[in-house]
Amino acid sequence: DFPRHKRPIDRTCDETDHGPADHNCTGRTVRRNDAGGDYSAAGTNPTPIYKGSWLMPELISGLDVSRETMDALTHYAALLEKWTRKINLIAPDSVATIWQRHIVDSAQLFSYIPAAVRTYADLGSGGGLPAVVLAILFKEVSPLTKTTMIESDVRKSTFLRTAIRELDLNAEVIAKRIDDVMPRDVDLVTARALAPLPQLLAYVSTHLS
Repeated sequence: DFPRHKRPIDRTCDETDHGPADHNCTGRTVRRNDAGGDYSAAGTNPTPIYKGSWLMPELISGLDVSRETMDALTHYAALLEKWTRKINLIAPDSVATIWQRHIVDSAQLFSYIPAAVRTYADLGSGGGLPAVVLAILFKEVSPLTKTTMIESDVRKSTFLRTAIRELDLNAEVIAKRIDDVMPRDVDLVTARALAPLPQLLAYVSTHLS
């Protein structure tokens, strides 16, 4: 289960490639800066998922996920690698390290999410990081949680819909610019390398309930 907290607290966390964030920081936005990208998410006081090396896909098992979830993550990684050859989903030089730079990096956000979350939106979803990874994890732990991915690029939106269909996720894609999307009134918002912090906070406040 997700860690349960009586109320959300504000957090701002910076991490390196070598392990979990400093959990003494504060601020509503959870922010990650490393080779994998920048993350921001409304969250709660987190419990670290990973200890030690971040270099092996087996680290996902630290979440105590089922074999089916591991299979889904592996399937998604394969889709991401395949489609990246045609459209720019992830940097070509990061394909060889797709698990630690993208899959594990996205999955680490899972322990920041309160158990009560039932609606989730990812802004500028691109190749689905972290949205598809989190939707896969939600499918096992909280299957009623609905994921909305907002992505204006037609090719990337097509990829996201393909991933959702093949992985049978409780998710949808809105193929519009963020500014053109009506407020979603969701419990959780994430974004990766989307915009400067002031603009990002404006986007989040529009769509967060």
